[in-house]
Amino acid sequence: MKLNHECVRDLMLAFEDVPYGGRPQMDEIVKFNQLSNYSVEDICYCTEKLMQAGYINFQRVKGLGVPFDGIFIEITWEGHQFLDTIKSDTVWEKAKDKVTSTVGTVSLQTLSALAVSIGSKLLGI
Repeated sequence: MKLNHECVRDLMLAFEDVPYGGRPQMDEIVKFNQLSNYSVEDICYCTEKLMQAGYINFQRVKGLGVPFDGIFIEITWEGHQFLDTIKSDTVWEKAKDKVTSTVGTVSLQTLSALAVSIGSKLLGI
């Protein structure tokens, strides 16, 4: 299965909106308004990969009725660092355009580094 970078970004933005101490289960997460453009499989797969990358803390639970069952706990420090680099719509779009026009696809880590570079240029740093 392909990792959908748009879904990853929208998931991180949606997780950021979860109140501190909120613990939505995966069957609730797949119904978040921000994620309505994605399939349950995309949302579950991207959530699993965000957990594996160390960007979110997620407790696995079996039996909630979705492919990747569990409960969202929180965004990690690394997750916040990642989110801060891709949060700006302007930076995100410029980074995606750069990738698409040059190499086609890159890892999230490379996309994040590119977003940092673009953000820095926009700030005049």
